[in-house]
Amino acid sequence: MLDGGLPAWQDASPQVPDRTERDAVPTWEPVVRSGFWASHDDVLDIVEGRTVATLVCGLGRDAFTGAAPTRYSRRGHIPGSVNVPARDHIGADGRLRAAAELGAPYAELDQRPLVLYCGGGISATLNAFALAEAGVHDVLVYDGSLEEWSADPALPLTGP
Repeated sequence: MLDGGLPAWQDASPQVPDRTERDAVPTWEPVVRSGFWASHDDVLDIVEGRTVATLVCGLGRDAFTGAAPTRYSRRGHIPGSVNVPARDHIGADGRLRAAAELGAPYAELDQRPLVLYCGGGISATLNAFALAEAGVHDVLVYDGSLEEWSADPALPLTGP
């Protein structure tokens, strides 16, 4: 993760060497690790009370309530969710806030694991990163998020 984005990188490394050839990059083999992802069925089990966990939506408040227009099939949030907007983890300088601040919005959420979602998984992963920085590791990401959930009209959605 590039903390502070491109401006922070440019401030830290203003000189980029002029190269005509690229350095050799070693071969990278991805390793699939379980225990980080929640599926559609996992989320449905939480909504229907078969599994104890807390659903956390990382979208902004207007998207969470369904007040804002959306690109997803329907507006609102998965029933039982709480809202912790991922953008709240970024300070005015564009960098991640301090660890103590990152964990504060989750302090009262005592049903674990925390299952994070958003629109398509991006804001949820920022929330997951913020939680890891705050020392909270019992976290799963539902990467299908509202893109998947709202597309099925049979699934419940709380909204306008």
